[in-house]
Amino acid sequence: MKFHNWIGQESGFSHEASQIKELTKVLQNWSNNIDKSIHLLTNFFIGGEEIDAAIILPNNVVMIELKRGSGKITGGENGDWVCKNDKGEQFQLNEGRKNPYIQAKDKRYAMLGYLENRKSEIFPPQKSEQMSFNHINSFIVFDGEIQWDKEQVPSNVLG
Repeated sequence: MKFHNWIGQESGFSHEASQIKELTKVLQNWSNNIDKSIHLLTNFFIGGEEIDAAIILPNNVVMIELKRGSGKITGGENGDWVCKNDKGEQFQLNEGRKNPYIQAKDKRYAMLGYLENRKSEIFPPQKSEQMSFNHINSFIVFDGEIQWDKEQVPSNVLG
């Protein structure tokens, strides 16, 4: 099968550009190994949300929110997230914006809504009636190694 890459616009963040480059390599190799088509869509808007990356697999869609940082991450479902690196320096992730969890969740629902509203355009009538996109997942991916206290977010959210 084949790997397909579609870029909406070039990323304005160097960490995103390198993460997308690495993700592209991994998905190309995986596509060849499993002999299935995989689609990577990057840096585009859907339902008012800016999507860093969406991976379209034969039976799933995975939304990826790319972040810069390494070290210990603290934060929960609500409120600010802080990254403290090995040098003791710390910074707030998405300062003045939604925290990464809410951001990833909103992007998942933007894609879900988009696909649900267009499933009759994408699939034949009988299949579109059976389709549900509730299985869409969203992940937050950091450019460095992180430590995370799993007690900060309920286990059903981390799943």
